[in-house]
Amino acid sequence: MEHIEAQRQEVDLEQYRGAYADDRHVSRVIDEPAMVYLDGADFPSIVYVELAERLPEAVAALRRIRFGRTARTSGMISTSRTFGYAPKKIVRGEETCREAKLAAEDPDAHAAVANLAAVVEAHYRELNPQAYAQHEEVVDKVLPEWRLAEGVFTSGIINRNNKLPYHYDKGNFEECWSNMLVFKKDCAGGDLACPEVDLCFRLRDHSLLMFDGQSILHGVTPFRITRSSGYRFSVVFYSLKQMWKCETRAETVSLAARRRTARERDRFK
Repeated sequence: MEHIEAQRQEVDLEQYRGAYADDRHVSRVIDEPAMVYLDGADFPSIVYVELAERLPEAVAALRRIRFGRTARTSGMISTSRTFGYAPKKIVRGEETCREAKLAAEDPDAHAAVANLAAVVEAHYRELNPQAYAQHEEVVDKVLPEWRLAEGVFTSGIINRNNKLPYHYDKGNFEECWSNMLVFKKDCAGGDLACPEVDLCFRLRDHSLLMFDGQSILHGVTPFRITRSSGYRFSVVFYSLKQMWKCETRAETVSLAARRRTARERDRFK
């Protein structure tokens, strides 16, 4: 695996805000497995690998999931579905933590995707044990039952054929990495450009990119689906900061029941 030394550089964020990515925005394209060391650090800041194992069941599940166009909290419009667990959103009337809607809609597909967490974590732990140990320590405050396979990730998002502009990830625990699996077929382009580190990663089918998406600006380069059967899926695993507020599942069920009862009583007052 190639070891690459890179320097973080200042960029005009206004120039990139909301703009679509392009590999012409950087001077170097990484097209082989690599570990990127930023600013002379002793441990990697970005790791790119290609999986030796094939995951046909996961790909089949991804292809049958129903997707809708949604707006993220940042305002980006994407064709995506979340999986894993979601925190409380009191302002929306969601007073308890819960599973993603996909778990009820298609439990088998949800399980197939969520189970990829074990595959991802094995590479994460092996290739950057320091970052993994820190992630593990930070996420320890979240109850195991709200973590995928009781590991470090609480949640994830599936992007289907999304041309996402430059952005930073939001809402995750600080200094905890995002891990992105990519599945591609009959797709030209669709790589990940990171102008702050002057690199673009040539994401291949069954590849995994691991990095701190909250601190490194990134975006998807243009791509073209060349056949009707083609696709580009990115499955991103992360740890939502607000999940530490979740009660146990039993307490959640009890709390939800009490609040429903209180609302019903209020209706008849």
